[in-house]
Amino acid sequence: MGKEESVITLIAGFMRAKRARMDKLLAGQGIHPAQAPMLFSIFKDNGLTQKQLGEKMHLRPASVTIMLKRLQRAGLIEKTPDTKDLRVFRIYLTEKGKSLKDTVMNAVEAVEQDAVKGLGAEDIAAIRRIMATMRGNLEKASED
Repeated sequence: MGKEESVITLIAGFMRAKRARMDKLLAGQGIHPAQAPMLFSIFKDNGLTQKQLGEKMHLRPASVTIMLKRLQRAGLIEKTPDTKDLRVFRIYLTEKGKSLKDTVMNAVEAVEQDAVKGLGAEDIAAIRRIMATMRGNLEKASED
């Protein structure tokens, strides 16, 4: 690839920087930075099924299960059987989880704003389009 960093290396570096920023913003809050995106999704759609949450976050079912167990042990969420299908669990925030909403929402939004600082709307739209295409490419390659 020559002397330029590969796209994958750049993305990995971005993810490390994102995590470091999230670490700093959530320090002392009792929330692991990796939990913030899942909590963010639950804040926006409280009561999703475990499957819906995984699909929304593009995570494998096993990864969702592990993350939800940790959030449940921390007392931030509860899993409640669906009233129509007892095999399905819905994810709801506890009072403790709800109390962290502003902190987590502000942290996630701050990281996004920090990341795109200095970029115009067209650049941001292009990044979204390109990243969605790249994710789709890798998901398709994983299915083959």
